[in-house]
Amino acid sequence: LQEKLPVWVAASGPVGVKRVARRGLNVAGASAFGPQIVELFDSELRAHGHNPADHGSGLLAMVHIAEDEDQAWAEAARGVHHWLSWLAGHEFVGMEPTSARPEVPEPAKLRDWAANPLIPYHVGTPDQVAESLLKRVSSARHTNLALSFRQAFMDTAAVRRSMDLFAEHVMPALRAWQHPANTP
Repeated sequence: LQEKLPVWVAASGPVGVKRVARRGLNVAGASAFGPQIVELFDSELRAHGHNPADHGSGLLAMVHIAEDEDQAWAEAARGVHHWLSWLAGHEFVGMEPTSARPEVPEPAKLRDWAANPLIPYHVGTPDQVAESLLKRVSSARHTNLALSFRQAFMDTAAVRRSMDLFAEHVMPALRAWQHPANTP
């Protein structure tokens, strides 16, 4: 039913992004780790005879929203910590193997670490999450956005409330945003 099957490959560091571009595929996750990685992806696509406009760059991020920031962090911190600890335990920095292991703060201190531009999670009020997500999607050429609302240890009712708040308050802001591929 379609001419070309859209294949997405997860990559975020230079080695993986170059491999995906060389094969002319779509990249998932690279955009979470900064605009320079997406710029590298586009440059490598051109170097291998591919048009960046024909290839997607997907942003992957975790989201949790509550009525106030303290509540959002209380509900999400343990799950975010679990995910980041798993990542760090596998010697992944920027999602590529290295010899370094980042030290992940305890759940109670993750809020202070959230300013790290390499960490793809957005926790807070609807306004805070809308602002941080829009900042992230506007930082590079993004064609797709994949969000994870539920992490380990999270209460189902809290996740459902978060999703409802996202739909009501954050989706309208995201719908109004135009990524570069759709801008005239």
